[in-house]
Amino acid sequence: IEARLHAAFGGRIPAPARLRAAAPVQLRACGLSRQKIASLYALAAAFDDRVLDGRRLVRLDDDAVVEAVTVVRGVGPWTAHMLLMFSLGRPDVLPVGDHGVRKGAMALYGLPALPRPAELEALAEPWRPWRSVACWYLWRALESAAPTERPRGAARRRPRAGCGSLAPGPTRAGRPGLLPICPRPRAARVPIV
Repeated sequence: IEARLHAAFGGRIPAPARLRAAAPVQLRACGLSRQKIASLYALAAAFDDRVLDGRRLVRLDDDAVVEAVTVVRGVGPWTAHMLLMFSLGRPDVLPVGDHGVRKGAMALYGLPALPRPAELEALAEPWRPWRSVACWYLWRALESAAPTERPRGAARRRPRAGCGSLAPGPTRAGRPGLLPICPRPRAARVPIV
């Protein structure tokens, strides 16, 4: 969707005024839902009307950024956390509402269910001041460990003991350890910090 949106605006991110002037049909052709279009219009208006300012957002602390951007229609805490992590490059963000982070923490700690936000906060306390980085590894570990789709009617294979476990691997001098995703031969391994 992002590539189609860029292509629709000459390969660039459109200025707020240009995005506001775009017809909904043009944005729908990029693959955006009506709700996402409404959110983009609201976000463009907030920047165009100087309710939000990129230079100001960079200088704000994390909580102030979340407070500032969540006043815009369609921008909630999850979107604010993604902005902090991926656009502003903040190293210590924990998106407690992100399903992938919760699922990764569940696997890492062997929990019977997805952790609630308060439980995730407690589990992630030792990750400070690099909780964003820990989240990247949780997401990556889940991507690497995702089961392959089996053909219809194929027998279900039982995983080998320990498959899917997430534990630090050996540490070499000056190099990070490894996070084994599955102990099988040629298993994907993700470096940890």
